[in-house]
Amino acid sequence: PTPVPAPTGAAPAPPTGAGVGGGGGDARAGTATLDVLALQIRLRTERGDAARSLKPLHRSASAAVALAIPHPRVVGVVRECGGLVAMADRDWRAAATDFFEAFKSYDEAGSRARGRCLRRCALAAMLLRSGVDPFEAQEARPFRADPAVRGTTELVRAYQASDALEFERVFADAKGKARIRWLRELEGGGAGAGTAPPSSAFEDDSLGGDALFEAHLSDLRSLLRRAVALRACAPYVRVRLSHLAEKLGVSNDEAEATVSGLILDGELEGASIDQV
Repeated sequence: PTPVPAPTGAAPAPPTGAGVGGGGGDARAGTATLDVLALQIRLRTERGDAARSLKPLHRSASAAVALAIPHPRVVGVVRECGGLVAMADRDWRAAATDFFEAFKSYDEAGSRARGRCLRRCALAAMLLRSGVDPFEAQEARPFRADPAVRGTTELVRAYQASDALEFERVFADAKGKARIRWLRELEGGGAGAGTAPPSSAFEDDSLGGDALFEAHLSDLRSLLRRAVALRACAPYVRVRLSHLAEKLGVSNDEAEATVSGLILDGELEGASIDQV
């Protein structure tokens, strides 16, 4: 039908989608800004930029969320970026929260990245020594058998049981599987042909290919070895370093270093090493 012209002097009609007070235009602008920031975050992360360099982008994106109507996938990118920044700052609690929220947003969007974020939430929880298993959360339970997190569930189980040998076995097995998968892709002329195994935070889809786990593996090992040493020493008055080394799966010198750290930190109160 032919539109009816507005009477002379009448106020122009608001643009389509504008809310009360003209908020619709602000929401559209905020959404567009957030989409651009999310793309910049992905670009910098896939390029391998340091996590701390993402701080300004994450700050701007977090502020833009309040002015936007974002897609769940975009929210996932922003929250995952927050997790990466928190991990670089060694703020394990904030990282666990951001990664879990990113997991929920990716899950809502139907993105495979949900497995990666759930896995990284477990990493932050282990570093936090919270004793909480993120896979027991109601939202996470259906994904415990997902290939992207199956190895991580076994790793968390070994970590909580203070089983250093099983922990190392699970991680070595995951690394081997990731290497085999990459070699098969290379032979098949896939996207990774002619390149090194993927290390981008947005590419890996398994425990063995996750660069963030690799970066914090020494922290995990140190915490686990201390827990194993404390448990091994608890029932005894005297323990041989060779016995501890066997429990930890390390050399006598590494076992001694672990015990020295516990003594200096006051966690093995009154203990001493029988050595000049």
